[in-house]
Amino acid sequence: MSARRHIPPTLEGHAIQAPGMMRHGPFPAGHRTLEPLSRSDLLEHKIAAQAADIEQLAGDNNRLATSHMAMREDLAAAQQEEQRLKAHIRSIQTESDIQIRLLLDKIAKMEKDIRAGEKREKGPQTGTCGGAELGQRKTRACQTNPTGFARVAENPH
Repeated sequence: MSARRHIPPTLEGHAIQAPGMMRHGPFPAGHRTLEPLSRSDLLEHKIAAQAADIEQLAGDNNRLATSHMAMREDLAAAQQEEQRLKAHIRSIQTESDIQIRLLLDKIAKMEKDIRAGEKREKGPQTGTCGGAELGQRKTRACQTNPTGFARVAENPH
């Protein structure tokens, strides 16, 4: 039972702390807590800790500055790509509009040709033969015998 309260000589005067654990207080981990530090030693330790913090912050700042510059370059490249794509889209839209206009013109011309052809087909049914108005004699011949029109036209008497 006496071994329970016995502290090994290697741990005497040291704070017991697991590795990687933070220590809260004025003394760094591993420093003897039994010996009081002088005011100048405390200030030196504080300055050393602050210097280490400053070095770490400077390193973090450098990494952030590098990351910031890389992001700005990426942003500029993305904006240039956006402008290039917008210009490409505009050219495609313009080309598409031109093709649509050409097709609409072609369709209008074809519809006009179809209507003209339909008028020619309807011609003999409405009293015109071959698209021209004829006299009474020619009209009667055309209505009774469309092939007779050729004979009437050749021999009017």
